[in-house]
Amino acid sequence: GHGYTKADLKVNPMSALKGEKATCCLCGKPFDVITKTHLWVSHGITPVQYRELCGYASDTKLMTDAQLKKKQEILEKAKPWEH
Repeated sequence: GHGYTKADLKVNPMSALKGEKATCCLCGKPFDVITKTHLWVSHGITPVQYRELCGYASDTKLMTDAQLKKKQEILEKAKPWEH
């Protein structure tokens, strides 16, 4: 295992994915998206382990609703399915 416990979380997972930026619960850094690379390089854990540690559902996107909405709007404009 990765050795982290809930006590290692610097940010409450329930508030970490709110607002403009997603905050990494382990280091408190803000991101557009908490990436697999950040989790592995900075903390040595996988997104699956991170979601478990934070108590997120396995299908939780590691970004804020605002970022998810932005991505959806970009997709809507680009309409890659129409090319």
